[in-house]
Amino acid sequence: MPGNQPRTLSDRTATFLMAMLLAIGLYFPTSLGAVISVRLYMLTAALLLSIILLLLLRKRGILSPYAVVNAVAVNAIVLIFTLFSPFTEFAYGGYIPIFLFSTLFCVSVKDVKLTATTRMLFNAANGINIVLAALLLLQVDSVIQFFLNNYAYGYEELVPYMLAEGKPVLTFGTHSLAGFFIYLLFYLTFQTFVKTGSKLNLLFAVCYLALLTCLLSFTGMVFAAVAVVQLLLHFQWHKAPLAGLVATAVLLAVAAFIAPRLDLLDDFKEDVSAVFQREDNGLLGRYSVSGGLAANFDYIADHPFKPIGLGLSWRLWYADSGPVEFFLKGSLPLLLTVYAGAFLFFRGNLKSKRQSWFLFLVFLGFELGFSNLEYIRTQCFLPFLIVYLNGLETQGALTI
Repeated sequence: MPGNQPRTLSDRTATFLMAMLLAIGLYFPTSLGAVISVRLYMLTAALLLSIILLLLLRKRGILSPYAVVNAVAVNAIVLIFTLFSPFTEFAYGGYIPIFLFSTLFCVSVKDVKLTATTRMLFNAANGINIVLAALLLLQVDSVIQFFLNNYAYGYEELVPYMLAEGKPVLTFGTHSLAGFFIYLLFYLTFQTFVKTGSKLNLLFAVCYLALLTCLLSFTGMVFAAVAVVQLLLHFQWHKAPLAGLVATAVLLAVAAFIAPRLDLLDDFKEDVSAVFQREDNGLLGRYSVSGGLAANFDYIADHPFKPIGLGLSWRLWYADSGPVEFFLKGSLPLLLTVYAGAFLFFRGNLKSKRQSWFLFLVFLGFELGFSNLEYIRTQCFLPFLIVYLNGLETQGALTI
């Protein structure tokens, strides 16, 4: 019927856009022949911006006037402080991710429907992720070479080191980012099981939990602990007959993935200790007086009201901590507006207030170790995350 056509067209468009965001966010390449490609990044940014504009221009596509004002403030702060930056060199490309996430935070996707096709595509993506991760753990040469050629990240030695260590980082380059995204995938698949009773998604969730433990990173360990608690609390709360079986399966899966990679218990303890204490890139490596962010803290302490905007200095480090980076670029005004925008995005789009707070805190927590909101895969994945969870929310009470 003609009256139903607009809604059907909207559903198809939403399916296409969410599928695009999922595919770009998880799989779009970053390099050609193991060399990071600026052109590929610019293409990814252009695709993301096009989808954001399509979402904004539709009816009720703007989240709220507050979100728009906040986004304008974010951009104005960065540009104004760039004009008055104490530096003479500038990283103008650093403005692209800021513009993208500030624009994204204006988008409303609360009314975008989760279609059966989108859910099927997500199931397929989960199967692909887990198979590829297993092949990386098995050190299959052709698969390792494929990731080396197409998913270089950070600096030249990073991905080769991660893959040589047997870390299933997939397309995310580093074990920290992989840990964050694998946890999000665990959370989505586990919520799908909670809502729909899908045993396939429970299997996906347990596999993602096992992958978290294999990363042997601070991020992976923290999120693995959170995931275990969520699994066990759910089954205990519902007093399910399978509770003991699932708990046992989780522990066995974790042990099965870890055991072949650790010769002795002492080696494992040393790995755990290194995750927390290593001074090159661990937790102390970011925030200690001798860590990678030490020069940033020195500059902020000496010039608390003189941010650098997009200024560039070889002494400063522009990653590893979102709050430090935003304070460095725009002082307290930029720090507050960025995270206010993130909160408005989660709270305004997610149907569950409890879930919006939970995910905002998850993202905020990871920001302490990496400037995640500026990561283009995060920016692509966020709208899909919201739409998927809202679709599940219509099926019953939410369990976090």
